Amino acid sequence: MSAPDPDPRPLPPDVPSESELERDATPATVRRAPRFRAFVSTGVILGAVAATLLVILHPSDGPLGRGTTLTFLALAFCLAGALLGGLVAVLVDQRSRRR
Repeated sequence: MSAPDPDPRPLPPDVPSESELERDATPATVRRAPRFRAFVSTGVILGAVAATLLVILHPSDGPLGRGTTLTFLALAFCLAGALLGGLVAVLVDQRSRRR
């Protein structure tokens, strides 16, 4: 069994030859930038989980009910988690630019 013949059609004039491509090519690096939304979302989710665990594990003797306490803590922890997640994303992005 023989190998198939190369395409007999000539290349159009605007297509560079292989030697021209090798001569003109410049090496490139691919930068893997973080997805900020994923980092911030993860921080929000971790903040909500932490607030829920804190309310479940801590006995409630205060004037506010568990629902109100959970709401306030969840808002505060989700905001803190989002800020921390954004900070981590910025740090990872800076590190990916140095390479």
